Amino acid sequence: MTTDVQQLADEQEDGKAGLAAAVAAARELKKKGYRYRHALVPHAVVAGTWCTGVTLHAFAVPAWQVLAGEVVVAAVAAAGFPKARTRLRRRIWWTAAGMWLPIAAELGAGDWRLSLLAGVGGLLAIPRVWRYRISIVRPTKSRRELARSKQRAALEAKAPDPNVTVWAAKTASRKGSLPGSKLTNRTPFEYGVRYRIELDGQTTEDATGARKQICADFGKALDYLLVDETDDGLLNAAELTILDRLAVEDVQPWTEPGLDLETGVWRIAPFADGRGDAALQVWEPGSGPLPVGVFGAMRVGKSSIIKQAAVEFRKATERGYPIHLIYMDPQRGQSAPSVLPYVSEPALGIDEIRTRLLQLRQEMNDRNAYLAKVEHVDSNGFKQRGVQSYDRPGAHGLPMLIAPIDEFHKVAQYDDLAEIVHELMAEGSKCGIMPWILNQDAIVDSLGGGEILRLLNSGNLVVLRTGDTYTAQATFGARLEAYPDRIRKTFPNSNKHTKGCGYVLGATSRSVMMRIRDVANLGAVLGDEPPQPIQWMCGTSAPAGSPAEPAAGDDQGEPGVEELPDLDLDGNVVDFVALDQEQQTNAEQTILRLLDGAENGLDAADLTLGAGLPLVTVFRVATDLCHAGVVRQDGDRYVKVAS
Repeated sequence: MTTDVQQLADEQEDGKAGLAAAVAAARELKKKGYRYRHALVPHAVVAGTWCTGVTLHAFAVPAWQVLAGEVVVAAVAAAGFPKARTRLRRRIWWTAAGMWLPIAAELGAGDWRLSLLAGVGGLLAIPRVWRYRISIVRPTKSRRELARSKQRAALEAKAPDPNVTVWAAKTASRKGSLPGSKLTNRTPFEYGVRYRIELDGQTTEDATGARKQICADFGKALDYLLVDETDDGLLNAAELTILDRLAVEDVQPWTEPGLDLETGVWRIAPFADGRGDAALQVWEPGSGPLPVGVFGAMRVGKSSIIKQAAVEFRKATERGYPIHLIYMDPQRGQSAPSVLPYVSEPALGIDEIRTRLLQLRQEMNDRNAYLAKVEHVDSNGFKQRGVQSYDRPGAHGLPMLIAPIDEFHKVAQYDDLAEIVHELMAEGSKCGIMPWILNQDAIVDSLGGGEILRLLNSGNLVVLRTGDTYTAQATFGARLEAYPDRIRKTFPNSNKHTKGCGYVLGATSRSVMMRIRDVANLGAVLGDEPPQPIQWMCGTSAPAGSPAEPAAGDDQGEPGVEELPDLDLDGNVVDFVALDQEQQTNAEQTILRLLDGAENGLDAADLTLGAGLPLVTVFRVATDLCHAGVVRQDGDRYVKVAS
């Protein structure tokens, strides 16, 4: 019984499927017929003419009667269908058919000559199939409805722009914020519409300062109405952007490197109007790294900057621009635990931070001494001695060291640490060292004094959602019209959070909210490989509680080995540890391995960084290799001689 029921059900399903297939085929055939309705007309005419010729011959109609009938039909058609005589192609078709029919009546349509002529006519109709090859969709509305839609669209096009009407009635009125001004150049785009403001006696600064009142005129929230400078920079004009929605309402994922290695500009976040990216100036070519200050309330996405920096700097290092991120957190890593495996030598807790800051200060002093005497070739091709600034990551064999300090107010409680941070921020740029500051506010006391805040204001500033107006005033001041205190935890009429939203003053300076790109999973981007170790010039970490000292042994010789003095570029005696035979061999092999992969050679700074040997030792070993004929010197670079 169950089998019969199941079989019956299967048959019903098959019947339904067959019916559905038949209906679909009928619809497709109908669609094809509609699509090729114009192309089928000439073929139907050819077939109809052929059948007419067969019929006339079958009934033995004389040719003169056929001609007479054609004359009558032509006269009626010309009188009743005037359009038929206006097209040359149609006249040619009917003339050919009129000549063919009398002959077919006499000779028969099956005559090979007449068949050939009919076949040629059919071939001439084939191009119309190609002409109508593009699918034509049957209109869903009647002609009357389509006409009404066109009329409605025309009326809407002629209707005044409601935004222009509001502007003229309120903003540009005599008592408005920008009297006499007008909106021009309406430009719709994906997220809203943009206008040019032609000012009447006001300046661009007046227009940007009137943003709040303009928002009130249009009934818009601050982030949905923007007033910006124009691209041409004219002071008697501005740009108005009215947004229907924000381009940053969803979390913005990091997808590709945004750090330009030629300019040092780092694109960190898209703007809310979808017009470009907010960017920081990490370093200025020829000048060195710039400070970065990141401020915002609790849990607003400050760590997104660190995660993105960990990825960007690792990618830059892989491309030959070595940058080390030395993350410091007085809360022992809890502020951003996901970052720790991917940063170089993190300092967690006050004690480790003190050790690392002392080490960075010693590194700065060692680099100052080295760069003051390093030899290089300038842009004019002349050999120079000493450089005034740090050009880019990896310059003179020195990697850039960026040291972000999270929850900085806890570090600034210690006067000695605040003093070191200020010293590094003020002087470290010349040798490629720069601390970054991450904090919840910009109160002077929480930053260890006003000097650090002033240095930050000369660099890059990122202010995320805050609970006060002071932070924006203390950082941006009058340079940027920003309202981080008005950013809510969620977007208007939505439950989407605003983490990472804020304002940037750096390589870009727009009064437009942005949202920092987030790296959701550092491991998926960077893998399990740890960052490269830092090659410190001092060789060892500084002990906690005391300034770092140069590595012991720089002025002590090994027992039983004669100390061989050497001279520096000033002719001063330099003491260094003499090498025994095994150490000499190892040093030579290390330098030769480095030179193997360098077609244009390496300078002493590159060899020092790659071999991990003191600079004086590198000079001595490289000189010995030159004397042996294994290496030759080309300017300030050492090149391996081809064997």
